[in-house]
Amino acid sequence: MKKTFFTITGMNYYYGTDVVKKGDKVTIVKEPDNQYDKGAILVKVEGLGAIGHVANSVHTVLGESCSAGRIYDRFKKKAKGKVVVVTPKGALCELRLEKYVTNDEKTDNQYKWCFYFHTGVLSEGGFNARRPGEFCSL
Repeated sequence: MKKTFFTITGMNYYYGTDVVKKGDKVTIVKEPDNQYDKGAILVKVEGLGAIGHVANSVHTVLGESCSAGRIYDRFKKKAKGKVVVVTPKGALCELRLEKYVTNDEKTDNQYKWCFYFHTGVLSEGGFNARRPGEFCSL
C-alpha cells in the first residue's frame, strides 16, 4: 500500500515548529464548523492541543504530500499521523488510518453480542434487526 503524506501548516500561529520532532504522533480532526474553511482539518498533539492545520494550498503543501482536500474523505472524524520531518515551513507527516469505533458502532456490537448470547446465532456482518427495547443486560 502506498504511503500518504500531509503537511502541518500554520504552526507559527500556535506554538511554532519546535513542538514536534521526527517520530511524534499527531491526531487530525475534521473541523466542519471552521468559519474560514468547511473542509479544514485541525492537527492536535496529546497534552498540548491544536498545533496547526493540514495544508490545503499549493503554497503550503510540502513536497509530494497531499492537501487536506485529498485526504478529507479517507477518514470519518479523526485519524492519526506520524511526523516524518520538520521544516521551518511546517511538518511533513505520514497518514495512519485507524478504525475509530463510534458510539453507534459500540451499540451495534453490544446488540450483536446480546443476540448471540441469547440465541447462539452469530451474526456475520450486516445484522440490522435492532428495534427499540431489544437490548439485554448481561
